[in-house]
Amino acid sequence: MLGQARAEADTVQHRHLLEDAGPLTRRLCSLHDDLLARVPGVDRIACVLYDAGDDLLKTFVHSTRQGHPIVDYAARLSEVPSLRRLARLREYRVIDDIPREIGPNSTHSRWLLEQGYRSSFTVPLHDRTQTLGFVFYNSMLPYAFDSQMQQDLILYSSLINIAILAEPAEVASIVTAAQIAREFTGLRDFEVG
Repeated sequence: MLGQARAEADTVQHRHLLEDAGPLTRRLCSLHDDLLARVPGVDRIACVLYDAGDDLLKTFVHSTRQGHPIVDYAARLSEVPSLRRLARLREYRVIDDIPREIGPNSTHSRWLLEQGYRSSFTVPLHDRTQTLGFVFYNSMLPYAFDSQMQQDLILYSSLINIAILAEPAEVASIVTAAQIAREFTGLRDFEVG
């Protein structure tokens, strides 16, 4: 009961983040500011969206305080078994020491290591039964995401999930762009057949 009352109080306290009419990136940065005031050490929050039609995870919005953001990056969910499992089981993942636990075997892993992030907490986002994407929290500190911080970040992830669902125009534009790109790649030059 106490946990539910705290979650409800936190949701009321953070309602302004959901009601802000500004772009989603600005709202995410505002949420990041609020988060840092309560639980310092989260140097980056990033959201990726999942396009089930293409099986692609695509960078969407971020708030990066340390390091350089990764932009215009995409990867197939089917080629990332750890994230596929999180999405399917609706579980969370903590990586306490990134340099020790992750090798430079993908573009994203190399980028993470180059930025100097030491720990990570990943939360899947869903729209009813469909995977919407993921929220990644990164810290320059190892072992930054203890159980209390994880509970706080799960609440923040719910707020982010709601904000993303409330931004159908932004999300629709990304999906539309992906569909147009798919159509263009399927076109042939009619002059040469």
